[in-house]
Amino acid sequence: MRSDTGFGLVFAVLGLSIVVSTFTLPERLFDFVGPRVFPQVIGTLMFVFAAALIVKDIRSHRLLAGQPAYGSGEAGKSEAAAQAGERRPAVALLLLLLSSAFALALPRIGFFASSLGFLAVSMMVLRGPRPARLAHVATLAVLLAGAMYLSFEKLLGVMLP
Repeated sequence: MRSDTGFGLVFAVLGLSIVVSTFTLPERLFDFVGPRVFPQVIGTLMFVFAAALIVKDIRSHRLLAGQPAYGSGEAGKSEAAAQAGERRPAVALLLLLLSSAFALALPRIGFFASSLGFLAVSMMVLRGPRPARLAHVATLAVLLAGAMYLSFEKLLGVMLP
């Protein structure tokens, strides 16, 4: 079994089990957002992204084997994709370190500031630090951090640090 397919299957089962287990939680009749909503959204998204990972892995292995993937005109793996594959372990380690730094910074400087830094640096790590994109990265980081803050604080009523 391929590694991405294996991870996809594990997370698909985990996502489904989260969704199924939310039905044991009590439902609040007078609240717009009860205790079931957030775990159901997370479980559903986990399942959807896991399924997408499985499909992507199957399609990429068809391309590498010389078989045409359904709906694609690609002849094979490009040189840029091969170089990106070589960077994957370093990027994964760097993102793990960034996540740890975010967790350590969260109680000290608060949710918005630590999220802003984490999102901006993560985007630059994943896409490459290009000076022309700094305004784009900063704008996206502010919008995403603000959307998360408003979602948790105002919609869900969860107090953030």
